[in-house]
Amino acid sequence: MIRTALVASLALIAGPRLLAVETFQPTDFGGSPIIIGAGARALGMGGAFVAVADDATANTWNPGGLTQLERPEFAATGGYSRREDHGQDTVTTDSFALDHASVVVPFQLGVPQTVALAWQRQLDFTKAVSFVQRESLPDEELVSRTQLEQEGSFAAWGLSYAIEPSPRLALGATVYLWDDDLTGASAYEQDFRRVVTDTITLPPDPPVTSVDDLQNHQRVEVDRGFSVVLGGLYRATPALTLGVVIKPRYRLETVQSTRSRQRTDDGFGGGGTDITTNTRSRSTLQMPTSVALGAAYRLGDLRTISVDVTWTRWRELLVRNGASEASPLHSQLEPDDQDDGIAVRAGYEHILLFSSFALVPRCGVLYEEIPGVGAVPSLAQATSVHAVTDRYYGVTVGLSAFQSNVLYDLAAQMRYGPDLGWQSGAPDEESDVLGFVVRGGVSYLF
Repeated sequence: MIRTALVASLALIAGPRLLAVETFQPTDFGGSPIIIGAGARALGMGGAFVAVADDATANTWNPGGLTQLERPEFAATGGYSRREDHGQDTVTTDSFALDHASVVVPFQLGVPQTVALAWQRQLDFTKAVSFVQRESLPDEELVSRTQLEQEGSFAAWGLSYAIEPSPRLALGATVYLWDDDLTGASAYEQDFRRVVTDTITLPPDPPVTSVDDLQNHQRVEVDRGFSVVLGGLYRATPALTLGVVIKPRYRLETVQSTRSRQRTDDGFGGGGTDITTNTRSRSTLQMPTSVALGAAYRLGDLRTISVDVTWTRWRELLVRNGASEASPLHSQLEPDDQDDGIAVRAGYEHILLFSSFALVPRCGVLYEEIPGVGAVPSLAQATSVHAVTDRYYGVTVGLSAFQSNVLYDLAAQMRYGPDLGWQSGAPDEESDVLGFVVRGGVSYLF
């Protein structure tokens, strides 16, 4: 009886000790979101579109470029994305959704002007994580299995206005309204599960295994928010165009609905606990300031080379709950711990003219820096989390076909992030992330 009581006591104590070591938790906003750029054409040029911006997606890339459109235009784009996290376990997520739809109306009132209305998915939270952690002690083995699946995005309605005060200068602005009730696609859902088993062996008694099973379902939706994009184009020479885009930081008021269920079994057949809780809370997600500079050089009328450089103040990315602030990547990270990020993109396109239609092949490359959480040396040091910069590299290709009043666009991107921190895997390991995007769109010129 004494030995049996000792085994029972150890089984009840060991589980919480592992939970203290394992700090992987479902975060308030699912880590750092992927920013979705509008349109297949810009994707095919690696996203180097700040100084090009001459189609119906200019409202997001550079609203100043809207004055380059000479006819009313409607455009819509949909995309397929696939993400592969190669860590301890290889986890794949797939999604398909409408990315962008817009109407652009240019007009003359003394000088060229343009108004546009657009719906766009802007932030993608889709990802999945799976890993197993083990700790072997004398007469005891603890195993924790963690799975996280997350899907959804935040979308916004944008109203744009652009004006060309002189033949060499164009200015524009887009005001975005964020509200799930209006966009129908400003929410994501997260399913998190962690099962901890603790097996204690004290011969001659048989092994005793206790189980702690935590399941968490969370829905995060945007209640309200406003943001602004400011852009300008300057035609330095007939061949060279310079562009600038400023996106001031903005805040999204969100509502979180959470259902948690925790079941325990002490391993002695005497029953355990099964507790379900439902909570609803409000938080603020702050997105950071970014500034992009671009240059586009036209080699004659048929070829264009473009380059963009974007700076993002990632330390402004934070979650505010009441008076407290934290990084959305991990509750123990301060927002100021994150370094600013740089993104460099370059693209090329070549117009091929035929008797009744035109083809435009294009290609691009990119380099991006986004916030991450560094892997820890061991599970025993899992509380010593630290901010790192995750680096992504990508290549893109695209093709457009134009006939009569209809323009068809198709583009694909491969994006690779090597040796990323444990937002993509277990706390004590680095993971490789491989992403694929295929985007197709159609535009009608009136």
